[in-house]
Amino acid sequence: MEKYQARMEESQRVHIMFSLRAFLRLELQRIKSGISWFEGVIKIRRVTKRVTEEE
Repeated sequence: MEKYQARMEESQRVHIMFSLRAFLRLELQRIKSGISWFEGVIKIRRVTKRVTEEE
């Protein structure tokens, strides 16, 4: 059981780190392009919708 818990903790830690990294990259991109948070979200949703429709 201890082995499983340690693996679970590591998975959570990795997930949090990659989530934070993705957020920071998006923030940097937003700041460089000068768009608002709202515009960034709308842009991501548009691209996601287009990609999922193509599949």
